Amino acid sequence: MLSSTLGSIVLLLGAALPVFAQNRPLWWEECDPPRENTQCAMHSDILDYNRNYGMFTNVAVMRIRSKLKKPKAAVFLPSGPKRSGINLLKQYFDDPSHHVHELLEQYDLVGMDPRGSGQSPPIKCNATLWNRRAPSMVKDEVEFVDMYYHWKEVGEACKKMTGRLFDNMDTRSISLDMDSIRYNMWFKIEQEIHLIGHSYGSHIGITNLERALPYAGRIVLDGIVDHTHDPMAVMQAESASFEMTLRHFFKWCQEDASCALHDQNDVEDFFKQLTNKFEAAPIPAPKCQQIGEGACRSDVSLEEMMTALQQDLGPGQPGWGSLATNLLAASKGDASAFSMPWFTNDTDPSGTWATLATGCLDWQHANDYLELQAAQPLNSQVILAAHLNPITTPQLITDSVTIQNSPMAATATSTTSSQGMQAYAAPSLFQPHRARDAIRDAHQKKIRPLLCYYAGLSSLPITRFLGPMNYDAVWIDWEHSSCNVETMTSMVHEAIFMSQGATIPFVRVPCHDHAAIGYALDAGASIVVPQVDTVEQAKHVVSATMFGSKQRGTRSAPPFRLIPGITDQAFDATRDIHQNLNDQAAIMIQIESLEGINNLDAILTEVPDIDIVWLGALDARVSMNLSGNMAGQEPQWLEAKEKFFSIIDKHDKPYGGFAFVEPPFGGPEAIKEAAKRILTTMASIEDKIRSAATRNHELLGVLSVTDHAIPDLENQTKYIASLESQAKNNAAKLATLKSKHAVELREHENYRDSVVRRFVYKIGGKKDEFEARAAKEEREYFDVLQEEHKETEVKKNIESALAQARQASAELEAVVQRHKTAQQELDSLYNDIFSGPTPQFPEEDEREQACTSAQMNYQEARMRAESQIQAIKMLEQAKQRMSNALKAMQDALSASRFDMFGGGTMADVMERNALSQAEVQLSQARMDTMNAQRMDTAIKDLPPVKISHGNLVGDVLFDNIFSDMDFHDKIKRSNAEVERCSNVLKLEIQRAKERHQSAEAAVKEWERHLKDARAALQTAREMAFERTLNGESGELPPAYSVQKVV
Repeated sequence: MLSSTLGSIVLLLGAALPVFAQNRPLWWEECDPPRENTQCAMHSDILDYNRNYGMFTNVAVMRIRSKLKKPKAAVFLPSGPKRSGINLLKQYFDDPSHHVHELLEQYDLVGMDPRGSGQSPPIKCNATLWNRRAPSMVKDEVEFVDMYYHWKEVGEACKKMTGRLFDNMDTRSISLDMDSIRYNMWFKIEQEIHLIGHSYGSHIGITNLERALPYAGRIVLDGIVDHTHDPMAVMQAESASFEMTLRHFFKWCQEDASCALHDQNDVEDFFKQLTNKFEAAPIPAPKCQQIGEGACRSDVSLEEMMTALQQDLGPGQPGWGSLATNLLAASKGDASAFSMPWFTNDTDPSGTWATLATGCLDWQHANDYLELQAAQPLNSQVILAAHLNPITTPQLITDSVTIQNSPMAATATSTTSSQGMQAYAAPSLFQPHRARDAIRDAHQKKIRPLLCYYAGLSSLPITRFLGPMNYDAVWIDWEHSSCNVETMTSMVHEAIFMSQGATIPFVRVPCHDHAAIGYALDAGASIVVPQVDTVEQAKHVVSATMFGSKQRGTRSAPPFRLIPGITDQAFDATRDIHQNLNDQAAIMIQIESLEGINNLDAILTEVPDIDIVWLGALDARVSMNLSGNMAGQEPQWLEAKEKFFSIIDKHDKPYGGFAFVEPPFGGPEAIKEAAKRILTTMASIEDKIRSAATRNHELLGVLSVTDHAIPDLENQTKYIASLESQAKNNAAKLATLKSKHAVELREHENYRDSVVRRFVYKIGGKKDEFEARAAKEEREYFDVLQEEHKETEVKKNIESALAQARQASAELEAVVQRHKTAQQELDSLYNDIFSGPTPQFPEEDEREQACTSAQMNYQEARMRAESQIQAIKMLEQAKQRMSNALKAMQDALSASRFDMFGGGTMADVMERNALSQAEVQLSQARMDTMNAQRMDTAIKDLPPVKISHGNLVGDVLFDNIFSDMDFHDKIKRSNAEVERCSNVLKLEIQRAKERHQSAEAAVKEWERHLKDARAALQTAREMAFERTLNGESGELPPAYSVQKVV
C-alpha cells in the first residue's frame, strides 16, 4: 500500500507541474448582458504548452451558480471544434424542461468557449481567399495540386493574421486550457472535475482524461465515434454512421406519406441522381446574398451539399421532413438550404476557421495524391459494424484462454502449484510477475497449465470484477480495443491488486512500436506482440523489452516506477534490479501468417528470449485465402499447423491458444478447468463462511447479550448529569444556608447572652417583649439549622446516588466497549469474506452498495452542515463589526451636531475619525461575509455603502454653518446606507440559520438511512452464513448476467 501510494504521488506531481507553473485566477464578474445567478470570466491560459515562453491567450468561461454552498463543477464541452460551450449552456438553461436545472442542485455549470471560438479571441483569416472554392473530393493529381495550394495559401494567410494562436489550436492545448481552468477555479491540483462532452467535446474530454485521470469525477461523453481511435478509424466510423442514418432516412421517406419524397419510386435512386447533378455542376442558391449577416454562397457544390446533409440528418426524424423538402427543391434548381457561409470580414462567428486550425493540427496531412488516396475513408461495405457506435454499445466478452505445452492433463502438485501465481509475484506489485519462470514451470509440468481470461474491451470493471476469480493470467487486448495508455495501465493494476498478485497481466500491444511495448512493461505487465513474421521483427521486439546489453536492449528505465527503497527491491539480490526485470516479464509472440509459420524456425533459433508462441489461427487462415473457420480441415491449413507444431516441438517452446477450440489448445477439459476456477472462487467464499462460523456465532452472541448496553449507558449518562445538576444546586443552597446560619447564630447569641440588653428591657417594663424577641431569634436560628441539616442529608443522598451511578456507568462502559469490539471484529470478519462482488449472494452485494452510497451521502450532508456552521459564525462576526460601524456612525453624527454649534477643528477631526472607523468596520464585515460565501454560496452580497468623508482641508479653511449642515446631511445618508446594509446582513443570517436547520435535518435523515443500511447489510450477511451452514446455498443465482465465461 505504501509503495502504491508513494508511486502514485510521484507520478501525479510530475505530470501536473508544467501546466500549473503559475496561478491565474478566474475573475468572475457579471455577464454582458446580465443573466440570473450567472457569472463570466476571461481566463488567461498558456499559449504554447510545449514551450511555455510566457505568452498567453484568453479563453471565455461562464458559470451558472449551484444552490449548494460548496458545489462540484460540471463543464460542458461543445461539439465542433467550432462550437461555443457558453452558447450551449445558455441554450440548455433557457429551456425550463432541460435536465441541467436538476444538475444545479449539486453542480456549478461551466461553459467554456475553446480557444479561437465563441467569445474567446477569434481565428482570423482572409475572407476573399477563403471564399474561393477548391474541391476536396479530388479525382486526380491535377485537382489535388489545386486543392493543396489553395489551402496552403489560405492557411498561411490565417496564420499571419491570427499570430501564434493559429499554431496552438490543437485539441491537446484545448484540453489543457480546461485543466488549467479546473485548477484555477479552486487553486487545488487534486480538485475533481466532472465533464459533459458532446461530439467533438467528447474528444476534448478523452484527451483531458489521458492526462488528468486521477482528477476525473463523473464523465459523460456523447459521440457517435470513439476519439481514442486514430483519424482513419474515426473517419471510418463517421462514414459508417452517416451512411446507416442516410439509409434510415430513405426508408422513412419510402414509408411515411409526410415525406416530400414519398412519391418517388425509389428514394435512394433519387438521391443518387441528385448527387450526380451536384457533381456535374454546382446548383444555384437564389435565396442567398453575399452581403450582410447570414451571407451565403450563390451556389452549392456536391461537397458542400454532403456537408450540410450530415448536419440535417443528425437530429433524426423531427428534422427529416424539412430535409426532404430541401432535397426536392435542390432537384428543381434551388439548393439555398444547403449553401455554405460567405465570409465578409476577417472574423468568423460560425467558427469554421477554428475548425480548420484544429483539424490541421490534429489530423495527419496528405502531402501528395497517393497519400490522400490512402487516407480516403473505406467503402461502407468493408466498415465493421462494431465501429458504428463503439462508445454507447459496449458488450462484455470474456473468453477463457489456456497457455500450455500440451492438451490438458493431470499436473504434479507442488508448493508453487498450491500458491498459484502469487508464488511468482515480484517483491513489489508494481513490478511484472516472474512470468517467464511461471511459463517455464508450466511447460515442464511442475505446475498446472496457466488459465487466463480475455479482457477484450477497454473496461476497468472487467479486471476489477474478475481479479478475485482465481485465474492465473489476464489477456488485456490493447490491439483491438479503444484502450488508451491510462486505461491500459489502470486495467493492469486492477488485475494485479484485486487478485493480490494471483493474476499475471498480459497486454497485447497494438503494434511493434517501441513506446507501446514500454508502456505495457512499465505498467507491470508481460507482453503479447501480434503479427511477428520475421527474425528482424522478433529481434526488435526483444530489444524493446530488455534493459542493457542483453539482446542489444533498448528499453528505457522508468524513473517513477522504480522508487528507491520502495518499489525497486530485486527478487535476486545478487543482481541489479534491471537484470532481474529482464528475467521477469514474459514475451509472447503471435504467428498470424503463413510467412510467420515459415520463418518460425529461424525466429526461435536466432531469438531465444521469446518465452511463448501463439498461433493466430484466424489471421493465418485469412492470409492463406481460407475461410475464418478456425476448425477448418483444408490440406494446406493442416500442413501449416503440422509445420507450426513440429517447430514448437523441435525448440521445446511453450505455446498458447483458446480454451474453447479443439486440442491441442483447448477442449472439454480446458473448459471444465475454466468453470472450476470460477466455482472454486465462489466456493472459497463458502469455505471462509464455514471456517468463520464458530467465531461468527460467538460474536453474534456477544452482540446479543450486550445490545442493551448502549441505550442503557445513554440513559445512565443522562441520570448522572441530572444528579450532578442536583448536587450543584444543593451545594449552592448549602453555601447560602451556612452563611445564613452564621448570621442567625450571632443574632441569637446576642439576645441570649446580653445581660445589659436584658436589664434595659426589664427596667423599661418590657421584659415580655425581650423574651419574645429572644425566642424569635432562637426559633429563626433553629429553623436555619434544621434546613441546613436537611440539605446536608440531601447532599449525602445525592453523593451516594452519584457514586452508585458512576460505578454502574463504568460497568456499562466496559460492556459497551465489549459490544463495540465485537462489532468491529464482526465487521472485519464480514469484510474479509464479503467485500467486493459475491455472485452467490446478490442481496448482500445490493445492500453493500446501498450502505456505501448511504455512507457517502451522510458524509456529504455532514460536510454541508459543518460548512453552514462556519458560515453562520463568520456572519455573526460580520454582524458584530456592522454593529461597531453603526456605533461609529452615531459618533460621527454626534460630532457633526457639535460642529454645527461651533465645535471647530476638534469637531471636524472627531467626525473624520468616527467615519474612518465606520469604514474600517464595514470593510471587515464585508470581508467576513465574503468568507462566509465560500462556505455557503447561497449567501448574497451585501449592498454597496458609500461613506462620505468630505474635504478636511476645505472644511477647515472655509468652515461655516452651511458647509457643516451639508456635511451633516451626507453623514445621515451614509448612516442610512449602513443601516440598510446591516438589515440585509441580519436577513442573510436568518436565512443561513434556516438553511443550517435544513442541513442538520438532512444529516439526521442520512444518519438514519446509514444506520438502517448497515443493519440491513449485517442481516444479509448473517443470512448468508445461515444459508451456507444449513446447506441451502444450492445452485448459484445468475447475479452477474453480463459475464460470459466459455
